[in-house]
Amino acid sequence: RYGVDYDGSGSFAAADVNENVKVVVNSSGAFSITNVNESSNSPTLVTGGQGALQFGPHNMNFNITAYTDEKGTVSTNDAFTKIFKGLDGSFPAGNQVKQSELLKLSAFSAGLEIYDSLGSKHTLEVQFVKQSTTQDGGNEWQMIIRVPEPAEINTTGEGPNNIIVGTARFNNDGSLSNYNPRTINFSPNNGAAPNQQIKLSFGTSGSNDGLVSSNSASTLTSQATDGYTSGNLKPDAIRVDDKGNILGEFTNGKTFAVAKIAMASVANNSGLEEIGGNLFKVTANSGSIVVGEAGTGGRGEMKTSALEMSNVDLSRSLTELIIIQRGYQANSKTISTSDQMLQTLIQLKQ
Repeated sequence: RYGVDYDGSGSFAAADVNENVKVVVNSSGAFSITNVNESSNSPTLVTGGQGALQFGPHNMNFNITAYTDEKGTVSTNDAFTKIFKGLDGSFPAGNQVKQSELLKLSAFSAGLEIYDSLGSKHTLEVQFVKQSTTQDGGNEWQMIIRVPEPAEINTTGEGPNNIIVGTARFNNDGSLSNYNPRTINFSPNNGAAPNQQIKLSFGTSGSNDGLVSSNSASTLTSQATDGYTSGNLKPDAIRVDDKGNILGEFTNGKTFAVAKIAMASVANNSGLEEIGGNLFKVTANSGSIVVGEAGTGGRGEMKTSALEMSNVDLSRSLTELIIIQRGYQANSKTISTSDQMLQTLIQLKQ
């Protein structure tokens, strides 16, 4: 309002003041400007003995081509200037009202679930707000990270304890340039461990595997977290995998290996001594037992819920069967011979 050189003198003067210009952002988000054709008196600007200065109306002309940040850095943005095209051109003093298109802030929020050391779930809200265009044609967004109180993530001593502010920068091809912070120091203040490190993984610099910038509406396509809430072991959901891991399923939907079955091997399996009941004994010929994980070091894998087929040595079993059969036949001959001798003895008596 006070920075326009209306008289073309090249410097600021009282004649450059136009107090009757009204700039309003209406409820719809549009800029509404009125250049009232009235004079005004300023009680704060007086001349010696002449009282307050009087300021008259001015005709104006708009041509919005860029915008500046708080440091005065000029940035161009076609979408931004297009919104204010309705203000361009002559704007004489009067009751005319000029209005821009609706100004929509480029912002996007996403809620990320995190878990403390007690398994309690917390929501980490991340809000992205468009800031400016970078020198290489990319863009920069402000990243506002917030957690519900009484949790704390801000350890600087400045500002709210539950809010930190960072940045996310994108290259001119839309790929992620860098972002900050990458790690958050999280203290839930609910009895869980303080100063827990929460790692933010928003993508690889120079690639499109995470955050990307494009000329489309912001959206969240996927998110993942490696934290989880607390849970109890389901007693009827325990199984063993082929590596010998005893896997337990918990009520929080997670499955973990709660134990592991060791498997032993020897250098010479044929040197083991059979002691019955499918049990074998280590001997000097077999070598010492080497304990390890199933499926490694020449060891076999474990099978669960499977019916074991016969492990009998057929050639040995057939040989033993033949020996038993021959023994039975020999015993039968002995009985037959004894019977014949008794019959001969009876005949001699007669």
